[in-house]
Amino acid sequence: MLLQPCVNPTPHVDSFCAQHLDQLARIEDTRFSGRLRNDQHNLQLPRRWLEICRKYHVHEKRSLCQPSLERSLVELRVIDVVDMSVDYAPASCEYVALSYCWGRGRNVVCTIANKGHLAKPRALEDVQLPATVEDAITVTKATGVRYLWIDALCNIQDDPIALDKQLRQMDLIYRHSVYTIIAAGGDHADFGLPGVRKNSRKVKSDAIVLDVITLIPTFPDSSGLGTKESIWRTRAWT
Repeated sequence: MLLQPCVNPTPHVDSFCAQHLDQLARIEDTRFSGRLRNDQHNLQLPRRWLEICRKYHVHEKRSLCQPSLERSLVELRVIDVVDMSVDYAPASCEYVALSYCWGRGRNVVCTIANKGHLAKPRALEDVQLPATVEDAITVTKATGVRYLWIDALCNIQDDPIALDKQLRQMDLIYRHSVYTIIAAGGDHADFGLPGVRKNSRKVKSDAIVLDVITLIPTFPDSSGLGTKESIWRTRAWT
């Protein structure tokens, strides 16, 4: 078990989410502190990270975190998590990407036959989506991003010409996403993202006080963040 120093009293994830951007200077001491975690993610925390990035990581009106496009993305389709449909991405839109394992379980894919239906508003509400896809939609919406790219639904799987165009730009698709959700747990699309749904992960997070030092358990493998033995690590795209 690895331990990370933290301030005393130990802050909770919720306390980081509650801070306003203009109060950053006041939490200088706690910004890199360990924090207690619940069995469910507080998705306001990554939303706040994005807000900080957009506000402070800018030079001459250009984002320092979002690289300039080396070439345009061609015919990119994305999921609109507000309208719950799949269609061509608006110009220069921000989107999240999902990296996950399809596995042998239930999955939903875009085809020549259903692409027209998927483009209609609320179309995805009529489809039983795998848990990982549903959770990725939840995360995207909660972090304030409207569009989500998932290969199964955004690439036309039975159109060789269209699919080839997307495969040739996979590096750019991931690179130019606002962020990428890595579903490192499980070996199939119905595994879900632990911590998105209530009681979907088990967390043991207690502070340990040693004299004047307060410590908190962190990841068991801080270098690989638990991905070294993951099936996800064998994927070609990642």
